[in-house]
Amino acid sequence: MEGSSEFRPFDDAIIDGIDLDFEQQSQFDTIQFANNMNNYFKSGTRKYYLTAAPQCPYPDANLGNLLAQSHVDMAFIQFYNSGWCDNSKYGLPHWPESMNYYMWDAAWRNNSFANPNMRLYVGSTAGSSAGNPSSYVSPDFFANELKGLQKDYPDSFGGAMTWDMSWAYGSSPNYATNAKQAMMAGSKCSVYA
Repeated sequence: MEGSSEFRPFDDAIIDGIDLDFEQQSQFDTIQFANNMNNYFKSGTRKYYLTAAPQCPYPDANLGNLLAQSHVDMAFIQFYNSGWCDNSKYGLPHWPESMNYYMWDAAWRNNSFANPNMRLYVGSTAGSSAGNPSSYVSPDFFANELKGLQKDYPDSFGGAMTWDMSWAYGSSPNYATNAKQAMMAGSKCSVYA
């Protein structure tokens, strides 16, 4: 991420962190990797972030231990492609049991994560073909959901994550801008914004 070696993994691109997104069990020691990266980040000349993108069922089968045992700055929770806890369940009569942000918030409040200051981001597909079509919610629906979660969970709520950016900025209305405007109208956004 820093340095001037000719052998750089991203050519001359500069990045500000790494996002871990494991969709299935890994033989890779994610906890050791995260701890090594956090130690490396401390020696850097700029601020770096380690983030994770768990699936919405809590605890996430693939990243739950990582979140509990390693310093992660932000959790970009994928409230899509999971059926029962998708964004599309927000506001239904059986909510919040289905769209389970409340479970993530409870874990945050109970200090279940290694970083007590980690913020929770609500992930959404930004287009009907960006993931499972049944997981997609309209820009207005997502904006209302974000405003509601921001109001109801101001301490743990960090913001929005969209998959993927080509859909978020290529849609009309602009999915990303719509989400940002909804959160800017609220009372509090991420400490990392």
